[in-house]
Amino acid sequence: ARSTRKRWKASRYCGACTFHTIAVEGIPVFSEANRPSAYRYVTLIDVMYENKVRLLASAEAEPVTLFSQIITQ
Repeated sequence: ARSTRKRWKASRYCGACTFHTIAVEGIPVFSEANRPSAYRYVTLIDVMYENKVRLLASAEAEPVTLFSQIITQ
């Protein structure tokens, strides 16, 4: 997943919600180094869930470990 440093709001993802399924490839393991990307990914998942859009994804690790290196406050 490519990411930019620009802060994205949930409304930026609404265009993707016109599809019933979205495929995302290469989701990284998130860490402090790419924390903004982690927040964008979570926002995308939230918007997809709210709009009943399915996700087909490939990632560098199992879903449960994608966020294990991020410390939340």
